[in-house]
Amino acid sequence: MYFWLKFLLGLITVPILFVMAGQFGYFQTWMDEHTMSELMGELSYQRQVSLNSYIKTQMVFFATATLISGGLFVLRMMISAWRQVNLKGI
Repeated sequence: MYFWLKFLLGLITVPILFVMAGQFGYFQTWMDEHTMSELMGELSYQRQVSLNSYIKTQMVFFATATLISGGLFVLRMMISAWRQVNLKGI
């Protein structure tokens, strides 16, 4: 039973990572074309610039961490399923 759960989780994670990478690409394109200043009109220019930088930095950090940890999760599920089949049997 756990073998199929591991297999399913590993299989579902791959398309989710592709969607997340695509959405991150859309975010970067939007930031390059519009900036977040459209959403922060009442703030001073200096505050808008610093918040734009902060938001972009945080988005890059968390998107990168998500993609790396998601890839490692898939790898870990494959190794775990392989060990279960080859060492114990299903």
